[in-house]
Amino acid sequence: MRLSPAITVCLLFISSMAVADNQPARQPGPDGSPYSDHPHMNAGQPDTSNPASINKTAAKIPAKPGQKKNTTTDMEQAEKALSFMREGNYAIAYCIWKPMSDADNATAQFNLGWMYHNGYGLAIDNIKARGLWQKAALQGHTEASFTLGLLLYHGDESVRPDIPAASTFFQVAAMQGHSDARNMLAYLLKQNPAQMASITSKWGTEQWKLVGKSVRIKVQKANTRSKPSVKSAVLYVLDNNTRIVAISRNKRWVQVYIPGKERLAWVFDSLIMPATNPAGLTAPDIKAE
Repeated sequence: MRLSPAITVCLLFISSMAVADNQPARQPGPDGSPYSDHPHMNAGQPDTSNPASINKTAAKIPAKPGQKKNTTTDMEQAEKALSFMREGNYAIAYCIWKPMSDADNATAQFNLGWMYHNGYGLAIDNIKARGLWQKAALQGHTEASFTLGLLLYHGDESVRPDIPAASTFFQVAAMQGHSDARNMLAYLLKQNPAQMASITSKWGTEQWKLVGKSVRIKVQKANTRSKPSVKSAVLYVLDNNTRIVAISRNKRWVQVYIPGKERLAWVFDSLIMPATNPAGLTAPDIKAE
């Protein structure tokens, strides 16, 4: 394949730099191969009941107001870059992704972030990967939000773990329909209840729906309790058709979020039924550092 003059110049520049060419072998990321050996995406990963695997293809970018859509040329260039990555020609892929990334192309930023994260022909640099993924996430790139959430959850020697920030990016991806992001939010609630308490205290119905299901009271009056037991204190008495969000289960008891109430409560499962016509979801704002 004949390379453009710009790519040729880029390759000559790279060859003059101390670019890492003996990086540890990593599983490819956005080129469609598995991520199973990826250190950050596997270390401390939830079990199969709470999967958090990464989607194996680069996500399409949802157009947002004021956001420029990918042009045909951009998509053609992206396909070329992915092809070179599959072949292991990372230097050429880099020379395609880099100018696209500099022009604020979210797909390029996401994939270039993977090159830095995995050491594809470059020295591993999670600071740069984080910055690129954040730029892509700010443009609405779902996979970038999810992947950044994983990096911030696991952390490493250069990026400290940050559960609140990770949960924010998981929320963004989950609001955009990413099922694994929802699973990660549920996992964080289960495994890090103390750290998540300050976060969930600010949640409303939309956020709780990401980790639960919308249900409603099906009897005239229903007691909700502080613990999953009839011997525990009654917290709230709910009227028929009151909509709540079921979060978790303990045998016949269901933990629920009640809109407008400060505490989560427990209700017996025979007192609730699935709700219909759930409200739409709105993604939380994310800000550049």
